[in-house]
Amino acid sequence: MVRKWKVYYYSESENEESEIETFINSKDDRNQAKILAWIEKLEELGSNLPEPYADILT
Repeated sequence: MVRKWKVYYYSESENEESEIETFINSKDDRNQAKILAWIEKLEELGSNLPEPYADILT
């Protein structure tokens, strides 16, 4: 079994939605799915994330 990396969404407090969650939630369903697919790739590959994925996330 391959271990996944953990992706954290930073926020100022635990009761507050993070800026990335606000951004994702502001998008339509299609674009939310695309964003979450990129985040899933990051969780799977971590620092081994190849181009073109790494270019977009940096």
